[in-house]
Amino acid sequence: MRPADFWRIARSLVGKFALLIRLVGFGFALLLLLDVHFGFALR
Repeated sequence: MRPADFWRIARSLVGKFALLIRLVGFGFALLLLLDVHFGFALR
């Protein structure tokens, strides 16, 4: 296995991981925002 191949694979994995983190973070922020919004509306 050549170093170039390793770096290409590593970079694609890091890219996928970063995208996953971003999606999870966005979903969590949205959930928190909705929870706060509806929490105040129901109180």
